[in-house]
Amino acid sequence: MRTKQTLDHLEKGGLPINTAVLSGIQSNLESGRYLSDRETLLSDLKSDPALYMHYLRSLYSKFEEPPAHTDPFEALKVIEEAKLKKIFSVKEKDLSIHRLSDMSKAQALRVQHSIISSSTAESIALEVNQSPGLAYSSSLLRQLALNLIAWNYPTIYSRALSKHRTQKTDLVTELQRQLGTSPYQIISRLLADWNLGPEYREAVIPQADLGVDVSSSATGEFSISQVCEIAELYSMSHDRTNYPDAEREWHKKERELKERFGNDFMDKVEEKIIHTLQFYERSAPQVFVQTAVSEFNQLQDVVHDSEGLINDNRYALRCPIQVRKEFVRLYENLQVGKVSVESVRILVEDVVPRLGFMRGCLYLTTKDGSQLKPALRFGDLPLSEYETLDHTIYSPIVDSLTATVPLKWSGLGVGGIGTDIIAGSLRALRHPGVLYFEIDSHMSEDPSYNPVLYFHAVRKAVLDCLADGGR
Repeated sequence: MRTKQTLDHLEKGGLPINTAVLSGIQSNLESGRYLSDRETLLSDLKSDPALYMHYLRSLYSKFEEPPAHTDPFEALKVIEEAKLKKIFSVKEKDLSIHRLSDMSKAQALRVQHSIISSSTAESIALEVNQSPGLAYSSSLLRQLALNLIAWNYPTIYSRALSKHRTQKTDLVTELQRQLGTSPYQIISRLLADWNLGPEYREAVIPQADLGVDVSSSATGEFSISQVCEIAELYSMSHDRTNYPDAEREWHKKERELKERFGNDFMDKVEEKIIHTLQFYERSAPQVFVQTAVSEFNQLQDVVHDSEGLINDNRYALRCPIQVRKEFVRLYENLQVGKVSVESVRILVEDVVPRLGFMRGCLYLTTKDGSQLKPALRFGDLPLSEYETLDHTIYSPIVDSLTATVPLKWSGLGVGGIGTDIIAGSLRALRHPGVLYFEIDSHMSEDPSYNPVLYFHAVRKAVLDCLADGGR
């Protein structure tokens, strides 16, 4: 009885959709654009996990003809136009009572986990001869109960997450204790109600001993469950606050994946994630950044190798030619495994100003992990102008430490003047911290200006200058 009552409440509240994505899909269906371009429809649909769940539920509805393919991606390519229009002839209020613009930090983290894990699962599935659509869908379904609880029982979810973080309790177990029913029971009921086949139950409901040895498994031996498990570990590794051990576990798994699939494997996955996150900026700017991620022109002239180091900074290789030359000087002074003071000087004085960052600071986490302390300044203000930031006090700079992608916002800079700001995690192994930059106003007005790309170029250079070995 308790499970039914909880499920009724969750389904009544639903998950908020990105209205911009829904209206775009509806418009393109009316214009006929998707008739010969179902790949674009799939890409648009995947930019909103909640809307994708609506599609999946509608696809397998008991009141409709069963789909021609078990892979939802393939089914989307051949589904009749009339059925597509019927599926997406909905309004925001038909699917949820919530709005993305009201998103809390706990809810945002759960959405991010869903986006990252599903995108990762899809990419890994392609490499191991598994169905990408089934992997992507199963990954979202594995997160569905937690997302529904986060939105429809926000106090209970936040309390359980806090206890998980501070007392190391299992999040699912704690939610079951407070709700009176398990997230696994909830998703099990939803799988049945949505008429999803046994392949979903096998992939979504946790089984014992799903751990997979990437290095020893032959291609094709991974189950969808194992693909999802790896993807979830990657997702958790981006949330050190709530999953402090996941990063260390992920680095071990990542080495196995790179040996298996190539060094650029996770770079491709991350580019997909950033592409997906950019759709959320309009609805939830306080959490998600408008990432200026476009297809970067591949350089025909690789300017310098510097013992291979600069080739590891793929962002630097995509910067304007005059900045690439400064990066070459920077990397020429580097020696593997050693801190380079001269390279740091070049970065501060020659690279960063040319990228349109008029001032900024590298904050490093104190040994006890309670504060972010200014360690290196960029621009005209002395280091003393940057304050030490306590992790317990709200600040977008502090939030940047655990954010998946750099955060970009408009606000007062260190000098008290309004400016555009970008900040993000250093993603270092030994020196966890945050890079903070204030953007030159003239650069902000240039539509071709790409602060996210330039931020990552500097971030990777900082790691290399510190001989840290982060990503």
